Amino acid sequence: MKYRFLILVLVLVFAVFGCGDDPDEFLQNDDDGISETGDEMGELPDSVNADDESGNGGADEESGKPDSGEEEGKTDNDPGNGDTSDTGADDDGGDTVPDGDDSADTSDTDTNDTGSDTDTNDTAADTDTNDTGADTDTNDTDSDTDSSEEDLTIELPYGSTVDKKITLSTKINKIDVLLMVDRSGLMSEAHTNLKANVKTAIFDAIREKIADPAFGLVKLGVVENGDAYELAQYITKDPNDLKNAVDTISSATNGSETYHNLALWEAATGEANTETIVYANPKSAKNAIAAADCSGQEGSRGGACFRENAMPVFVMMTNEKFWEKSKLGSNWSTGSYKTNSIVNDSMNAINAKFIGVYVETNSSTNPAQDFERIAKATDSIKAADSYFNTSVSADSTDFSAKIAEQINSLTENILLKVKADIKHVDNEYGVDTTKFVKSFYPSNPQTVKAGTPQILDTITFENKDYDNPDCEPHNFKVTVEVTGEGLVLDSREITIVVPGKDCDGGQQ
Repeated sequence: MKYRFLILVLVLVFAVFGCGDDPDEFLQNDDDGISETGDEMGELPDSVNADDESGNGGADEESGKPDSGEEEGKTDNDPGNGDTSDTGADDDGGDTVPDGDDSADTSDTDTNDTGSDTDTNDTAADTDTNDTGADTDTNDTDSDTDSSEEDLTIELPYGSTVDKKITLSTKINKIDVLLMVDRSGLMSEAHTNLKANVKTAIFDAIREKIADPAFGLVKLGVVENGDAYELAQYITKDPNDLKNAVDTISSATNGSETYHNLALWEAATGEANTETIVYANPKSAKNAIAAADCSGQEGSRGGACFRENAMPVFVMMTNEKFWEKSKLGSNWSTGSYKTNSIVNDSMNAINAKFIGVYVETNSSTNPAQDFERIAKATDSIKAADSYFNTSVSADSTDFSAKIAEQINSLTENILLKVKADIKHVDNEYGVDTTKFVKSFYPSNPQTVKAGTPQILDTITFENKDYDNPDCEPHNFKVTVEVTGEGLVLDSREITIVVPGKDCDGGQQ
């Protein structure tokens, strides 16, 4: 009887554990019947990791091997995790190719899984955005690829020397674009395009690339009418102001001589002009221009009231070569003709840059040489003998977009002459903090493309003058900045800590 009972028990054990072709009947949704790679690292086995929709933990999907326990090519009778359309040995949702051929399967929609997949909340070293592993996320606290702020504090005991590496950017973040539009009758289609697109194709397109842009408008009339220069809009950050000003552009009804040099000079200086121009004896016209009044404007520089620490960019749109004194009457009865040299000096005084836009009408009137002369004189270059000037048909549908393209190109590709400076920051101890700086590299001006991130490599700090008499440390600061074309492009404030005396048996 005892032996019969023992045999019965053995038969029941065999029936429970040894029968059935599908291991899933016992291991629920663990398709392969073994733990995944992640499980071997301490994670729960798949039999309790019910939200692992693949059923194999992902290890065989990534390797491309078929599940052990399933013959390659067979269908999966246990889709797992609520997946009702999975006919393959994976989690593809309808993919009938077994895991061995499905290494590129990416349809893992799990958002809480702890395995090494592509979910967004797990704790494995994957591509998520919230975990604490050594990955590429933007919020974690591990020492991975995060672009964290540089450590800008150094300890500098009396008699010590410390080298500090620092990176300063040369990215242009603030520009003032002055649109200068020829009112010639042949420009009428260009005027129409500007009116329709200046807000979206120019203003908004620039704002997408530049952190702090502003715009102004100058209308270029003709000397015969005495309106060779008209400032229609001071520099503004309001796109509606710019649009309203552009809407006032109209074609000149008579006359033909556009005084480009006068417009450039006036926009750069803002000085009063009282020239009386003899354009064909005995005809003359007085192009009297009042000095710019920047009261209440965004800035106070030049004729358009450019802002401080903003790069002025003159964008001149015309279909004519520049007007020359030699082509006109015998003299200027009052005032002085604005020569090329005068114009160049006035623009360089405010570090203005230049983009010439030839509105194609007649090849014989192409001002390309005039554009090149001004671009070269104002260092508006992206490489040797390469400028940002362009040409576009007046009736082109992308007229405004082409202008924005050139402006963005200038801010991203212009060659800048930059240098690093060390500046003192006041402190309660009356110490000249620049004396803590022994040297820095490079100390000489460099020519770099705008946006170059590495401009200052190493600063050597040295404390040979200040011996802290107190027990507590004393803090000092210096400002390190990179400047170019009259702009402060980037700056850092470095804290210098000079330890106190050994008041308690150890240095403070």
